Amino acid sequence: MQASFTRDRQRKKTSPQQIRRWIFVGIASIVIVAIIIANSITYFTDSRGNTSLISPLLFIFASIISIMFLILGSLTWLYTSHKQKKITFYFFCVCYSISLTFAAEAAATNNSNIFFSDITSFGSCSSIAALVIFFYHFPDLTLPAQSAVRQRQRIPWRGIILFCSHIVGTATIFTSLAFSLTGQTYEILRSTIIVNVTIMTMNIVLRISHSWFYCMQHELRQQLQQLRWIASGFILGSSLFWIFTLLPQLVPMPYAPLPGELTTLPIIIFLFTLGVAVLRYQLLIFTIYIRKSLIFAVRALGYMAVIYCCLLISSNSVQKNDPHVLLKYGLVLSITLVCSLAIWRLAEPCVDFFFFRERRRYRQIFDQSLYSSQISVDDIARIMTTMAVEAFEIPQVCLYLLEETRSVYRLTPDLLDEKRAFNREQLAQLLMQRLGSIEAASTATTGQEIDIAHPIFKQLAVAIRPLLLQEITTDSANRPAGISRYITPDGDREGDHILLAPIFIQKRLVGILVLGERDGERSYASEDFDIIALLLKRISPLLETALLTARANQQKALLNNLYSASSASGKSYTVSTIEQTARRYAQSVAAAIAGRAEVWLPQDQGYHCFVSEGHAPRLIETMEMPPLQAEDWQTYFFEAGSDVTHLPSFFIFPPETSFAWLPLHYGAQRAGILLLTYIQPHSFVPEERHALQMFARSLQAALDNVRMVNDLQQAYKKQQELDHLKDRFIDTVTQQLRIPLKRLDEYVETIEHYHTTLPAAERGKLIRQAYKTSGDLSIMLDTLFNVSQPRQEIALRTVALSTFVDTIISSLHTTQHKVSHEIPEHMQVSTDVFLLRQICTSILKRITSQQEYTVCLRASHSFTHVFIHIDCSGAQEKSAPRLTFSQSLIKSLLQEIDGSLEITPQAEYERITIGLPMAQEAPLKTS
Repeated sequence: MQASFTRDRQRKKTSPQQIRRWIFVGIASIVIVAIIIANSITYFTDSRGNTSLISPLLFIFASIISIMFLILGSLTWLYTSHKQKKITFYFFCVCYSISLTFAAEAAATNNSNIFFSDITSFGSCSSIAALVIFFYHFPDLTLPAQSAVRQRQRIPWRGIILFCSHIVGTATIFTSLAFSLTGQTYEILRSTIIVNVTIMTMNIVLRISHSWFYCMQHELRQQLQQLRWIASGFILGSSLFWIFTLLPQLVPMPYAPLPGELTTLPIIIFLFTLGVAVLRYQLLIFTIYIRKSLIFAVRALGYMAVIYCCLLISSNSVQKNDPHVLLKYGLVLSITLVCSLAIWRLAEPCVDFFFFRERRRYRQIFDQSLYSSQISVDDIARIMTTMAVEAFEIPQVCLYLLEETRSVYRLTPDLLDEKRAFNREQLAQLLMQRLGSIEAASTATTGQEIDIAHPIFKQLAVAIRPLLLQEITTDSANRPAGISRYITPDGDREGDHILLAPIFIQKRLVGILVLGERDGERSYASEDFDIIALLLKRISPLLETALLTARANQQKALLNNLYSASSASGKSYTVSTIEQTARRYAQSVAAAIAGRAEVWLPQDQGYHCFVSEGHAPRLIETMEMPPLQAEDWQTYFFEAGSDVTHLPSFFIFPPETSFAWLPLHYGAQRAGILLLTYIQPHSFVPEERHALQMFARSLQAALDNVRMVNDLQQAYKKQQELDHLKDRFIDTVTQQLRIPLKRLDEYVETIEHYHTTLPAAERGKLIRQAYKTSGDLSIMLDTLFNVSQPRQEIALRTVALSTFVDTIISSLHTTQHKVSHEIPEHMQVSTDVFLLRQICTSILKRITSQQEYTVCLRASHSFTHVFIHIDCSGAQEKSAPRLTFSQSLIKSLLQEIDGSLEITPQAEYERITIGLPMAQEAPLKTS
C-alpha cells in the first residue's frame, strides 16, 4: 500500500503540466541571463571611459535584484497548489516583468541604447498589466470558491477597470516602440506609467477593501490574516516608493535624481509579502525567518529614505555662503542619527504590528487558559488541547505523552474523561491507521497508545519543526529534495495533512501534539509552526512540573507499596517463618508492580522457588533452578524488545516479558534470588531501579532477621532442655550425694573421736572406706562440673576409633587397673570429638576409681552404627560398678550425636555398650 502510494506521488511530481512549467521557467531564466550578459557587454563598452565606481555597483545591484524577482516568481508559481496555479501565474508574470526591467535598467539609462530602453518600458507596463489581472482574480486567492465568484459577479465595473488597464498598458507598449526611433519615448512613458500606476493602485485598494469587509463580516480569521499581509506590504512598499519617486518631483534637487534601480526597490517588500501570502499555508519553515527578513528590509529601506530626505533638506536649506552652514549641517546630521536610531528601534514593533498581529491574540488565549490551570498531567493536557482548538479553529486535537514505566506514548487525557472524545477518537484511529501502514513498523499500536519503538519517534526526535504525517509516512528514498522540502506536498490520502509537533523537555522527546486536518483543504505551514512554538514555550514549564510531580507521586506510591510488608512485619509481634516472611514481601512487591514476584532460596545443591505471587507469566516453569554461575549474581533489568548482551546464564533466548533479576546477598554469601516479571512491556527508570534494589536489600535483611530469631529460639529451646536436664541431674546427684556425704561425715567423726582407742586394723579400714567415699564424691563433682560447662555447637567429624581410644587411655594415668582395647584400625565413626571424649572419660574414670578392674574395649558394627563394648571384671568383687547417677545424662548426650547407651549386667562382669553412627566415607569391612 505504501509503495503504491509513493509511486503515485512520483508520477504526480513528473506530470506533463509540471514539466511544461519547468521548461517555461527555464526558458524565461535563459532570457533574463542573456539580457544581463548583453547588458553587461553594452554597458561596460559604453562606459569604458568612466572611472566612477557607482556605475558598476548599480549594474551589479540591478542584476541581483532582477534574479531575486525571477526566483520569487518562479518559486511561487512552481510550488503553489494545483488550484492556485492560474492565479500564481499572473504573479509570476509580474515578477518576471520587473525582472526584465531591472535586467535592462543599467543599459537603458544610456540614451544611445534604445533596445534596452524598450525592454525596460515593456517590462514596466507588462508588470502593471499583470498586477491588475492578478488582483482581478484576487478573491479566488483569499475567499472560498463560491464567495469569490459572487464577488466578481457582484461588481461588474471592475471588469471595465481591468479592460481599461489592458488597453492603456498595450497602448503604452506600442507607443514606446513606435516613438523609440525618434527619441520621444520618455515623456509618453512617464505619463502612461503614472496613469497605469494610479489605476493599478485604485484596483488594488478596491480589491483588498472589498475582500477585507467580506472576511470581517463572515469572521474568516485566516483570510483576514492573509489580507493583512498583502495590505501591510502594499502600504509599506508604496509609501517608500512614492517617497523615492514623488519627493524628487516636488522638491527641486541640485543634482541628478536617484537611479531607477533604487527608486523601485521598495516594490520588493510588496511583492515579497504578496508571495508569502500566496504560499502562506505551503511554506514548511518558521515565520521567524520571514520576520527577520522583513525587519532587515524595512531597516535598510528606512535608512535609505532617511538619508535621502536629509540630503534633500540639506541641499535646499543650506547655502554655501550661509554663515550658519556648520550649524545647519550639524542639525541635519543630528536629525539623521535620531531618525536612524528610531528606525532601528521601531522597525521590529512595526513589522509585528502590521504582519504578526495574530501573535498577540494567541498570547491572550494561552495566558487566559494558564491562569486557571492546575499542576497535574491530565489538566495540563486538557489546557493544551483547548489552546490548540481555539488557536487553530479545528475540532480534532490529541496529545500523546511518554509513559516511561510502560515504554509507550499514551493518549492524555483518556477518551472517557473528555467531552470532545468523539473527535479525538476519530483522529486517533486515523493516525493509528496511517502509522500501521508503515513497512518499518514492527510494533503494534492501539488507539490510545503508541509503542516507543515505533519508527516515527526517530524522525520526531531529530526534527527541528513540526512534521506533516505525509512527510513521516513517506519512504526516505522518495522524500522531496532541494527546495521541495520546504513546500507543503500535495496530499491525496486522508490524513496526509495531520500535523505532529514534538514536545521536548530538556532535549528529550516527552510527547507529541497531533493536530487534525483543516477544512477547506488548507495545510499547516509557516505561521502555524510559530504558534505551536509559542504554545509549547508557554506550556512546557508547566508540563515539566506536572510530569515531575506525577513521577514523584508514582515513586512515592511504589515505595509505599513496597515497604508495606516491612511496616506490617514491624507492627507484628508474632514470629514468622522464612516462608511467611518471603510470601509477605512477594505479595507486596507483586501488588506494587502489578506483576509476579518469586523468591528463590538455596536448597540442596540448587535453588528452590519458595514463594511465587502475582499474575504475570513465569520465566522459569520448574520449581528448581540449576546452580548459578558467578556472573549470574549481578543485578539485571531487562526491558522487553530492547537489545541486550548480558542475561542470566540459563536464558538461551531473551524472554518476551520484562523482568528484574535481583540477587540476595548475606554478607559475602549468596542467599537467593528475587525475580520480578511484568505483564506488559516495562521500562525501568533510574528511581525505580534504585527502589527495587533497596527493596531486595530490605527483603534480605528481613530474611536474615527471621533466621536469627529462629536460631535464637532453637538455642533457647536447647538451653531450656539442658537446664531441665541439669536440674534433673542435680536432683539425682543430690540424692546420690547424701549417703556418701553422710558416710564420709560419720567416718571422719568416728576417726576424729576414736582414733586413739581403735585398733590399727579397724582404723585403717575406716580410713580406706573414707578415702573410697571421697573418691566417689570427687568423680560425681567432676562429672557435674563437666556437664555444667557451656559446650560449642556440635560438629560432626570422621574419627578413627582406634586412635581415639588410645588417646583416652593414655590420658587416664592409671597403674592399678588394666585398660586395653581390641578395636581394628579401619573402623571410623562420625561424631563430635569433644563430646565423645567427655563421655568416654567419665565412664572410664567411674570404673577405674572403684576397685582394681580389668577393662577391655571391643568393637562390633552393623550397617549404620559402630558399637564400643566396655567389659569390666573385678578382682575382688563379682559385681561390676553401676552408672546409675550418670546413666540418664550420658544417654541424653549421646542422643545429640545420634548415639545410644546400653548397660548389660553379666555373671562376672558388666558390659557398657556405646553406639555411634558409622562414617560414610569409609565403609567397614565385613568380618
